[in-house]
Amino acid sequence: MLNWKDFFKYKALYNLFTESDTFEIVLTSDNYIYKIDNTASFTIPNFSIDMLGIDIDFKGSNIKEKIAEQILKQLQDNRENRNLFDFDYDYKQISEKYGKEYLKYYLQPFHDIQDIKKDYIDDFLNTLCYIYPDFLGEYYRQYIDIIKLRAREYLKNKN
Repeated sequence: MLNWKDFFKYKALYNLFTESDTFEIVLTSDNYIYKIDNTASFTIPNFSIDMLGIDIDFKGSNIKEKIAEQILKQLQDNRENRNLFDFDYDYKQISEKYGKEYLKYYLQPFHDIQDIKKDYIDDFLNTLCYIYPDFLGEYYRQYIDIIKLRAREYLKNKN
């Protein structure tokens, strides 16, 4: 028996985290669907992450700091860009292709993300910052706040 509930939850997560590549899942021999390849999430390109490691001055500016500023500015622009978060397309597709009874599974991650506590997020981002620049932890913290906000707004329209 396929885990269809998870399939619809994966679709929601794909949209919540604004993945920039294709929706990739696999069906295993035990008839389970697994979501794979979540690397193109959070709208931050790998090139920018790589540039954060260049801590040198060039023409009176620190490259690492300039890249961090640009990424945060883009994030703030995304905060205002509601078109970046288009949840309705898959909502309608699921309703039409599979039936309205599956919409509750698509919407479940929108509810679940609201329950993730700030302390939990801070803990895993602090761990991330042992490896990556502190700026990246701040970026993800702000991005998660945006996701929670967009999910909350979306649920208000669906209830």
